[in-house]
Amino acid sequence: MFRLMTLEYKRTNFKDYYIADIAILFAAFAFIYLFANLPRLEPLDPDMNMFLTYMNITSLLCMLFMVIFSILSSVMFSKVVIEEYSKHAILLFSYPIKRFKIMSAKILVVSLFTIISMLIILVLSFGVFYFTESLYPLVKDVLTPEIIQQTCKVSVLYSLCAISIGIISMRVGLGKKSVSVTIVTSIIISSVICNIIGIAMNTDIILIVISLLISIIAIVIVIDTNKYVDNMEV
Repeated sequence: MFRLMTLEYKRTNFKDYYIADIAILFAAFAFIYLFANLPRLEPLDPDMNMFLTYMNITSLLCMLFMVIFSILSSVMFSKVVIEEYSKHAILLFSYPIKRFKIMSAKILVVSLFTIISMLIILVLSFGVFYFTESLYPLVKDVLTPEIIQQTCKVSVLYSLCAISIGIISMRVGLGKKSVSVTIVTSIIISSVICNIIGIAMNTDIILIVISLLISIIAIVIVIDTNKYVDNMEV
């Protein structure tokens, strides 16, 4: 499987996605410092109170980048899976390798790239932000080890949500053989999840339940996708 993943990585042009990661990293720095400064810019607006704590800023940024990376993963799945099985199915099925192994390699490559990219970007953005806050604080809150630990936890949970949304969107798009359906599905699902989590942003239980539930759904969909490809007619 590792060899198949390596081959899939080499045959897929990831240059554009690396460029996208760099752009997202700069966006992360811009958003996190914007969130921290909003109460100063609009001191009379009561809605700005949500930006007065580190955990709210952390949750909002993670939520935002869950949407971004779920869309990015759906774009990658569109290129690596949807287009491949729509245009080059005969070539893929001619390989002397079981179909489910090829599909699994494609899903794993995109999934690992998405999760690792999102975690690296969140770690870098929060790391720099917390370091500067320890020197010149912008947020009227106390930065504690518990907050840093909580930041790491929610970053992992939102990363799992992002790739799970991408996998679910891929299956919908594969059934319709449509790139646009794949991307639109990821936007809709991520928006719904953001609304649900936003109801109780200060509690972990909703985020934990949703991340576990959607991860289980994604695993089931991977199994179903492998069965779909095994029975797929050219």
